[in-house]
Amino acid sequence: MRDWCDEAGLPRCSTHGLRKAEATMAAENGATDNELMATFGWTTKKQTAHYTKTASRKKLAASGITKLKLEQTSTEICPTPEGVDKSGTKTVKKLS
Repeated sequence: MRDWCDEAGLPRCSTHGLRKAEATMAAENGATDNELMATFGWTTKKQTAHYTKTASRKKLAASGITKLKLEQTSTEICPTPEGVDKSGTKTVKKLS
């Protein structure tokens, strides 16, 4: 495999790297720990957990980002010094 990668002009590719890329894609496409174990021949969930946790974290981050974008399009603006009452509580002004 190493020779084939070198001949193809891909010196940075390796069997390990290709296997890792496949496991990453499978996990990101929803493969479970058991599916990854069966596909890649792993006997414990120690290895699969790395891929499924990372994939889950990416999905959660993407979901969280969309919520931030919703806030950015809100009609509320950040309080200015005039938008803080005597108790220190911030008040929010709405744009017309």
